Amino acid sequence: MQKGGWVVAAIALLVRLIHWWSVRRSDPLYAYTLPETDMHTYWEWAKAIAQGDWLSRKQGVFYYGPLYPYWLAPWFKLFGPNYDLVHLMQVAVGVLAPLAIWDLTRRLFSWREALVAGLLLAVAAPILFYEQLLLMEGLLVAIHAGFLWCCVRALGR
Repeated sequence: MQKGGWVVAAIALLVRLIHWWSVRRSDPLYAYTLPETDMHTYWEWAKAIAQGDWLSRKQGVFYYGPLYPYWLAPWFKLFGPNYDLVHLMQVAVGVLAPLAIWDLTRRLFSWREALVAGLLLAVAAPILFYEQLLLMEGLLVAIHAGFLWCCVRALGR
Protein backbone atom coordinates (compact mmCIF):
# COMPACT_ATOMS: atom_id res chain seq x y z
CA MET A 1 0.00 0.00 0.00
CA GLN A 2 1.27 3.44 -0.86
CA LYS A 3 1.86 6.29 1.56
CA GLY A 4 -1.55 7.89 0.86
CA GLY A 5 -3.32 4.66 1.75
CA TRP A 6 -1.56 4.52 5.10
CA VAL A 7 -2.56 8.14 5.77
CA VAL A 8 -6.21 7.43 4.91
CA ALA A 9 -6.21 4.23 7.00
CA ALA A 10 -4.59 5.93 9.99
CA ILE A 11 -6.95 8.92 9.93
CA ALA A 12 -10.01 6.70 9.39
CA LEU A 13 -8.99 4.43 12.27
CA LEU A 14 -8.14 7.31 14.60
CA VAL A 15 -11.41 9.15 13.92
CA ARG A 16 -13.42 5.96 14.39
CA LEU A 17 -11.67 5.01 17.62
CA ILE A 18 -12.22 8.50 19.04
CA HIS A 19 -15.87 8.39 18.00
CA TRP A 20 -16.31 4.88 19.45
CA TRP A 21 -14.72 5.95 22.73
CA SER A 22 -16.99 9.01 22.89
CA VAL A 23 -20.09 6.92 22.23
CA ARG A 24 -18.98 4.29 24.73
CA ARG A 25 -18.49 6.88 27.47
CA SER A 26 -21.50 9.13 26.89
CA ASP A 27 -24.30 7.07 25.31
CA PRO A 28 -26.48 5.41 27.98
CA LEU A 29 -27.76 2.97 25.34
CA TYR A 30 -24.27 1.89 24.21
CA ALA A 31 -24.59 -1.63 25.60
CA TYR A 32 -28.35 -1.92 25.41
CA THR A 33 -30.90 -2.19 22.63
CA LEU A 34 -34.42 -0.98 23.21
CA PRO A 35 -37.14 -3.52 22.45
CA GLU A 36 -39.09 -2.86 19.26
CA THR A 37 -36.14 -1.12 17.58
CA ASP A 38 -34.19 -2.26 14.53
CA MET A 39 -31.04 -2.66 16.62
CA HIS A 40 -32.82 -4.96 19.07
CA THR A 41 -34.29 -7.03 16.24
CA TYR A 42 -30.87 -7.49 14.62
CA TRP A 43 -29.24 -8.29 17.98
CA GLU A 44 -31.80 -10.93 18.95
CA TRP A 45 -31.86 -12.37 15.45
CA ALA A 46 -28.06 -12.75 15.44
CA LYS A 47 -28.20 -14.45 18.85
CA ALA A 48 -30.81 -16.90 17.56
CA ILE A 49 -28.68 -17.69 14.50
CA ALA A 50 -25.60 -18.17 16.72
CA GLN A 51 -27.60 -20.62 18.85
CA GLY A 52 -28.35 -22.75 15.79
CA ASP A 53 -31.41 -21.20 14.12
CA TRP A 54 -29.54 -20.81 10.79
CA LEU A 55 -32.77 -20.92 8.78
CA SER A 56 -34.26 -18.15 10.94
CA ARG A 57 -37.39 -20.11 11.75
CA LYS A 58 -37.91 -18.03 14.89
CA GLN A 59 -37.58 -14.80 12.89
CA GLY A 60 -40.01 -15.90 10.22
CA VAL A 61 -40.34 -13.92 7.01
CA PHE A 62 -37.46 -11.47 6.54
CA TYR A 63 -38.80 -8.04 7.36
CA TYR A 64 -35.26 -6.70 7.57
CA GLY A 65 -32.33 -7.53 5.31
CA PRO A 66 -30.68 -10.65 6.73
CA LEU A 67 -27.06 -9.72 5.93
CA TYR A 68 -26.25 -8.00 9.24
CA PRO A 69 -27.51 -10.68 11.66
CA TYR A 70 -25.85 -13.41 9.59
CA TRP A 71 -22.61 -11.37 9.72
CA LEU A 72 -22.90 -10.96 13.51
CA ALA A 73 -23.85 -14.56 14.27
CA PRO A 74 -20.41 -16.18 13.77
CA TRP A 75 -18.85 -13.56 16.04
CA PHE A 76 -21.53 -14.24 18.65
CA LYS A 77 -20.84 -17.95 18.31
CA LEU A 78 -17.11 -17.42 18.87
CA PHE A 79 -17.14 -14.67 21.51
CA GLY A 80 -20.71 -14.42 22.77
CA PRO A 81 -22.97 -11.39 22.33
CA ASN A 82 -20.60 -8.60 23.29
CA TYR A 83 -21.37 -4.95 22.59
CA ASP A 84 -17.73 -3.83 22.72
CA LEU A 85 -16.74 -6.48 20.19
CA VAL A 86 -19.52 -5.49 17.76
CA HIS A 87 -18.73 -1.78 18.04
CA LEU A 88 -15.01 -2.42 17.48
CA MET A 89 -15.77 -4.68 14.51
CA GLN A 90 -17.81 -1.83 13.06
CA VAL A 91 -14.77 0.42 13.56
CA ALA A 92 -12.62 -2.07 11.64
CA VAL A 93 -15.15 -2.42 8.82
CA GLY A 94 -15.51 1.36 8.72
CA VAL A 95 -11.83 1.72 7.81
CA LEU A 96 -12.30 -0.44 4.71
CA ALA A 97 -14.57 1.97 2.82
CA PRO A 98 -12.19 4.97 2.87
CA LEU A 99 -9.34 2.68 1.82
CA ALA A 100 -11.35 1.26 -1.08
CA ILE A 101 -12.41 4.73 -2.20
CA TRP A 102 -8.82 5.96 -1.90
CA ASP A 103 -7.50 3.14 -4.06
CA LEU A 104 -10.17 3.29 -6.75
CA THR A 105 -9.83 7.08 -6.98
CA ARG A 106 -6.05 6.70 -7.25
CA ARG A 107 -6.52 4.25 -10.10
CA LEU A 108 -8.99 6.49 -11.94
CA PHE A 109 -7.50 9.92 -11.27
CA SER A 110 -4.38 10.79 -9.26
CA TRP A 111 -2.95 10.48 -5.78
CA ARG A 112 -4.18 14.00 -4.85
CA GLU A 113 -7.80 13.27 -5.70
CA ALA A 114 -7.47 9.87 -4.03
CA LEU A 115 -6.18 11.39 -0.81
CA VAL A 116 -9.01 13.94 -0.74
CA ALA A 117 -11.69 11.33 -1.49
CA GLY A 118 -10.35 8.87 1.08
CA LEU A 119 -10.01 11.52 3.80
CA LEU A 120 -13.46 12.97 3.11
CA LEU A 121 -15.01 9.55 3.54
CA ALA A 122 -12.84 8.86 6.59
CA VAL A 123 -14.26 11.88 8.43
CA ALA A 124 -17.84 11.93 7.07
CA ALA A 125 -20.03 12.48 10.13
CA PRO A 126 -23.16 10.62 8.91
CA ILE A 127 -21.11 7.53 8.15
CA LEU A 128 -19.40 7.68 11.55
CA PHE A 129 -22.81 7.99 13.19
CA TYR A 130 -24.27 4.97 11.43
CA GLU A 131 -21.17 2.84 11.94
CA GLN A 132 -21.65 3.01 15.70
CA LEU A 133 -25.29 2.04 15.58
CA LEU A 134 -25.96 -1.67 15.63
CA LEU A 135 -27.41 -1.54 12.15
CA MET A 136 -26.31 -2.79 8.77
CA GLU A 137 -25.68 0.63 7.20
CA GLY A 138 -22.00 0.75 8.21
CA LEU A 139 -21.47 -2.70 6.75
CA LEU A 140 -23.30 -1.73 3.55
CA VAL A 141 -21.11 1.33 2.98
CA ALA A 142 -18.02 -0.89 3.16
CA ILE A 143 -19.61 -3.48 0.86
CA HIS A 144 -20.58 -0.87 -1.72
CA ALA A 145 -17.13 0.73 -1.62
CA GLY A 146 -15.60 -2.72 -1.99
CA PHE A 147 -17.87 -3.45 -4.95
CA LEU A 148 -16.82 -0.23 -6.69
CA TRP A 149 -13.19 -1.06 -5.99
CA CYS A 150 -13.66 -4.51 -7.55
CA CYS A 151 -15.32 -2.97 -10.62
CA VAL A 152 -12.38 -0.60 -11.15
CA ARG A 153 -9.92 -3.45 -10.67
CA ALA A 154 -11.87 -5.60 -13.14
CA LEU A 155 -11.56 -2.85 -15.74
CA GLY A 156 -7.81 -3.22 -15.45
CA ARG A 157 -7.18 0.13 -13.87
